[in-house]
Amino acid sequence: MIITGENDRALLSRAFGAGASFFLYKPIDRHDILRLVRATHDSIQQEKRRFRRVKVSCKISIESDARQISGSTLDLSIGGTFVRGSAALPVGALANVTIDLMSNPPFVSAARVLRVSDGDCMGMQFERLSVQQSKRLQDFLLPLILAKSE
Repeated sequence: MIITGENDRALLSRAFGAGASFFLYKPIDRHDILRLVRATHDSIQQEKRRFRRVKVSCKISIESDARQISGSTLDLSIGGTFVRGSAALPVGALANVTIDLMSNPPFVSAARVLRVSDGDCMGMQFERLSVQQSKRLQDFLLPLILAKSE
């Protein structure tokens, strides 16, 4: 959120580019702030759930071009996973991942490698998840998150 007294379009463009989603203009009205907080609360909670990482080990199979990599998840979130595999793909590589969520059928998605560490570990972000895929991950992760918070 950006609070500004400026009405400069270049400033607004730079702020959006830096990740701002909302603007309030000075002078600030108390009711405007409360309305913004109410309007953004659900989206903020959704983003927190999306990036909440749960330490869980599931079998994973990764396929990119002709390469097949097997391994296990070190953690999992609705946004992606951190994987230890038999090998690693280069940063930026797009792959198809199949994760055994201990239910049938396995979870299948496209994912992009965002980082590589220790030679065989990869941080991968899921791409173009459908509503069904997101719900499936939420249904799998929610009991693990709740058990952890008890």
